[in-house]
Parts: sequence; structure tokens; C-alpha cells
Amino acid sequence: MDDQDLAPESYAEQFIDPDPAKALPALELLHCARTFIATELGKDPLLQAVGQKSKASAQVSVLPTKTGLN
Repeated sequence: MDDQDLAPESYAEQFIDPDPAKALPALELLHCARTFIATELGKDPLLQAVGQKSKASAQVSVLPTKTGLN
């Protein structure tokens, strides 16, 4: 797919349902699209394997604040 010359919000406006009862604002359409893509990517076996590997060997390092120490 080619890059669009329009801003994402402007591009999404092209896909708004013409029926006012069904129409969603462009920002909501973009949110739905992002959620859909993230969900589909989460089902990808390769990405699941990377996630499992990360969980198994990940390390978290934190530096608590003074408030956190109390």
C-alpha cells in the first residue's frame, strides 16, 4: 500500500458510513482500526513466540522515588 498524502484523520473521513445513524467520527474509526490490527498481530504465531521469549527472559529495573521508598 502506498503512503497517503492526507493526514490519518482526513483519510479516515473517506470511510465514514453515509448513514448518520451508523456514522462514527474519524478518530473513533482510527481507534477501531488500530485495535483490530493489534488484535490480529497478537494472533500471529511468530509474534506470540517473540512475546513468550521476552516474558521468559525479560528483566525490569526500577529506581524508586523517595515517596516510593516510604
